[in-house]
Amino acid sequence: MFSVKWVTHRHETQPVEFENSRLMDLDEVVRSCRARLSDMRREYPGTPPDGFLVFDSTGDEVRRWFESPRPPS
Repeated sequence: MFSVKWVTHRHETQPVEFENSRLMDLDEVVRSCRARLSDMRREYPGTPPDGFLVFDSTGDEVRRWFESPRPPS
């Protein structure tokens, strides 16, 4: 089992959302999260996540993925 923290770049310790995944394959978890990123951004417009961190059942980070950073406003 994997857990996912949706985060903004450079604020990984303050996740926007935390969830447990029912998927058992790490690559499937990453594919699913990448496909859902735009939905997560719409759901959290005040702090839209730039990516996510994936943790295994022991709490170790096993994957991270970030989209290209947005240009400064």
